[in-house]
Amino acid sequence: MRVLHIVNDFFPEVGGVQRSVLELCRELRAMGIDASVISGTRGPTTQGSVSGVPVTFLGHELRISQTYISLGLPAALLTKRLTVFHAHFPYPWWTEWAVLAGKLRRIPTVVTYHNDPGKKEGILGPFTQVYSFGILPMSLRLADRVIVTTPERALRSPVLRQARCGDKQVLIPLGVNSDRLRPQQPLPKTPVIGFLGLLRSTHRYKGVDVLLEAAAILRRRGLSFRLYIGGEGQLRPIFEARSRELGIEECTRFLGYVPEENLVDFYNALSVFVLPSTDPSVEGFGLVALEAMACGRPVVVSAAAGVAPFVRERGVGKVVPPRDPVALADALMEVLTDADCLDNLAKRAREAAEERSWRRVAEMHLELYEGLLTRGE
Repeated sequence: MRVLHIVNDFFPEVGGVQRSVLELCRELRAMGIDASVISGTRGPTTQGSVSGVPVTFLGHELRISQTYISLGLPAALLTKRLTVFHAHFPYPWWTEWAVLAGKLRRIPTVVTYHNDPGKKEGILGPFTQVYSFGILPMSLRLADRVIVTTPERALRSPVLRQARCGDKQVLIPLGVNSDRLRPQQPLPKTPVIGFLGLLRSTHRYKGVDVLLEAAAILRRRGLSFRLYIGGEGQLRPIFEARSRELGIEECTRFLGYVPEENLVDFYNALSVFVLPSTDPSVEGFGLVALEAMACGRPVVVSAAAGVAPFVRERGVGKVVPPRDPVALADALMEVLTDADCLDNLAKRAREAAEERSWRRVAEMHLELYEGLLTRGE
């Protein structure tokens, strides 16, 4: 079986979608499936690999917001010897061509719907509306299966409601590599609060500004702590300036890009991980929270994150309202000032993450692929 994962950008571009595609492909390949990736990240067209996963880097001729327009994509999809197409949304162009090529070649096509398209301002606004409620729903209806990573995504998404593809929807959660990501040191004596994510203007919904305000509240309440913010992007100097305005620059460290090989050390340096997302439409699952849990770190997430119900059900941290720095500060204060509570949450976090292995997630995908091929869909 040859499965091609079609994604707008891939490593060295980093993010939850890219990491989930990489981990899924690695597990599928370990199970004997020829899983590969095609992406517009860099070019001209080159064949490479990332962590043992073959990748076709097509490059791109145009970039609109965060979407790469690669003119070589149609020909690549129409000529490669494949068994299944698996596109990963939230980017236009890549999903549409995957579905179209699948129909033309009678190859089963799966779309993982990670989150809705982001809201665009200015001239892109009207085009985004036309795409989100016209072109995209049609593409989803043409796909053979649409994967959602949380039940809430299917319920909340106006695009999925418009697509009326409920009979094709399948719930397959994201996973975590709990063998590689694991506790390696005890919780630090001085509380350390951590965040990891892109600091781009397109990712303001990650809520770093809310986290900084919550940290200032904690400082005024007399809590001694350190705040580590991992990630890079054009918003970094703005957030650094904001930390100075709030008087928390001495306890805040902006770490910049955290490479894959340093993730275990990053998570293990923390007492608690925070994902203060503000917009449920564009925040997908929140894979970084699950990775922190694998390292035995409790999490505090906003209700806007897809991982929030899992955090609440497993009792591995706190769920707070989005855009509420006071509620976030209250939750962090409660967790960080009770050593027994922190230890218990850390233990449950690791146990919960072990339930979400990428091997099990890959098995669910393989079952889906085989079902489509058996039925000849």
